Parts: sequence; structure tokens; C-alpha cells
Amino acid sequence: MVLKIRPVALIFLFAILVPGIVNGNPLLDEIAEGEGTSDDIAAEKGFASGYDVPLAYGAYGKPSVPLTEMTIKDVQDFQDLIIENQIKEGILPKDASGAVGKYQITKTTLQGLLNKPELELTVDSPFNAETQEKLAQALLEERGYVNWLNGKDPNPDNSLDANAEFQDKLAWEWASIADPLTGKGKYPTQPNARTSTEEIKDAMTQTKLVISDTTIAPIDPTAPVDSGDQYEAYRIDEAFIYYSQGIILASSGKHDEAIQAFYEAIR
Repeated sequence: MVLKIRPVALIFLFAILVPGIVNGNPLLDEIAEGEGTSDDIAAEKGFASGYDVPLAYGAYGKPSVPLTEMTIKDVQDFQDLIIENQIKEGILPKDASGAVGKYQITKTTLQGLLNKPELELTVDSPFNAETQEKLAQALLEERGYVNWLNGKDPNPDNSLDANAEFQDKLAWEWASIADPLTGKGKYPTQPNARTSTEEIKDAMTQTKLVISDTTIAPIDPTAPVDSGDQYEAYRIDEAFIYYSQGIILASSGKHDEAIQAFYEAIR
């Protein structure tokens, strides 16, 4: 019997068993940098981390407690508030944004992700770092992460290669990423892309290097760590690499090796 692993199944498996990537994905790190929500930039603006950054660093309202201490429902209520404040200042409703957190997730996007049962999130889930990483990974998946990882071009008839095709889709998700053809942002209200084609392609290269070249030492559960969260972050990083290796192996027909990689990701 030949085992066939479909991309959709991989996404479902990963979303349930490996809920996010914390400090382990150069691509997401570059996206946060372009969105102005890296931890260094956040600290300069007076926030504990990029996960706590509201739209425009609070120009349209700051939450009473850090975003990472809120539930998703609390965050949605806060998004309504900052959207209302923008409209009061004369911004058109269609242009008002509720972007929050390290990946500046908008109100509509957050609701759409909340409706995905495979993410196992509810309005009572914490909007902490782990949840935000889970949401960001889901957005990468929606924008063609698996096809890109496999080097597949979903639209071979156009002028874009697989990297540019993936960049084009990411630019629709994050306004800070340049359109691969124009070098500008996709949205008229944010034409100046802060993440250039060169920068996003470099992040893609670095992400694949992490997947293909990283040798991971076995986890020692008895090793001292600063906190339980730190250990979980390390484990999630390791699982992401094994998962990505599994995708590549499965697409190459190396099913036994792929199964072993997926096993390593979830054990």
C-alpha cells in the first residue's frame, strides 16, 4: 500500500498537534519586523513584546491590560473600539483597521481564523504569544506555505516563480510586504512596503535552511529551563522543523522517511 499524504491533511495535523512557532521561523520574524512589531521595536515604543502592540502603537487607543493578558473576546472588543476611534477622526470605515499583536491581525482575519475548528480556539482562548503564533502559522498555510515549501508553482502560466507567487500571496495578507512585480504595497492606503522583495526572499531562504540544515539535539526533559513556557517554545521550534522536513519528504515520494519525520514532530 502506498501512503498518500495530502497538503490539507498536513495542515490539519500540524494545526492540532503543533500549535505554533515561537521564535523559530525567519519568515515570520521578517514579517514582524516589517509590521513594526519585532520585540526590539516594541520595547522602543514602550511595550513588553511585539505580541502586545496595538495598531499604530496605540494612537487610536491602548488596551487597559496588555493584549497577551486578554482573551480573544477582549481583543475583539478592543478592535471595535480602535476602529470606532479611527472613524471619529475621519477615516473611512472601509479603511479603518483593528490590527493588533505581533502579526497585526485585523478584526475580520481574527474572526475568520476563530471559525476554523482545527485551530481549537474560542473567544475565551488567551491572546497570548502561543495563540498569536498559531494564528500566524495558519495564515501562512492559507497563503500557500505548503506549495512554496515543495517548490510548487500553483499558477505556472503567469510570470511569477514559486517564491514570487508565495510573496504575492503574503503581500495580500500583510500590507508591509512588497508586491513582487511593483515593489510597492498591495493596498492604496499603505503603498510604502517596509519589507522589500530582497528582504522577504532572504527570509524565505533562511527558513528553508532552518528546515534542511538544522541538526536538533534530543530534548532532555530534566534539563533546567527558566520556565515551562521556555521549554514549550523549544519543543514547538523542533516540531516545526520536523513537520517541514516531512512535507518535503512526502512530496518526494519518500513516505517512510516522511512518516518518521511526522512522528518526531508529534512525539
